[in-house]
Amino acid sequence: MRAQLRLAEAELQRAEAVARDNAEDEFNQIFKDVETSCKEMDIEMALPRTNSRQTQRNNVPAEMPNKYVRKTDRGVSSAEIYELAFEEVTFRGQSLRSAASAYNINYMSLQRYIKKKKAYQANLTDKPPSVGTPKYTT
Repeated sequence: MRAQLRLAEAELQRAEAVARDNAEDEFNQIFKDVETSCKEMDIEMALPRTNSRQTQRNNVPAEMPNKYVRKTDRGVSSAEIYELAFEEVTFRGQSLRSAASAYNINYMSLQRYIKKKKAYQANLTDKPPSVGTPKYTT
C-alpha cells in the first residue's frame, strides 16, 4: 500500500513538472490561435493598461499583450559606472553624494557597492560586488 502511494506521489510530481515545463509553449500556442481568430473576426488585439490607482505615471504601450515592458528606469546603471564612482570616492577623495550625483546613480546603492568592494578587496568575502538585483530563473 505504501509503495503504491509513493508511486502515485512520484507520478504526480512528474506530471506537475511536465505541466510546468510545457506551460509557456502551451500558452504561446493558445495565444496564436486567439490571435488568428481575432484577425478572422476583424478584432484588434490590445491590452488596456489603465489602473485606477496609477495616476502619476504614464502607461507604456505594448506592441503585444504577452510582451513584457519594463515600466521603470531604476537599476539600469552598469557596473562600470559604479566602478568609476568607486574610484572617485576612494582614490580622489570626492564625497559619496557628489560622486553619486555626478554619475547619476543612487547614493545608497553606491555606498553598498563600496562596502562590498572593500570587503572583497580585503579578502573578507569571496564574492565580487554586483550591481542591481539578479534575475532569478525558475
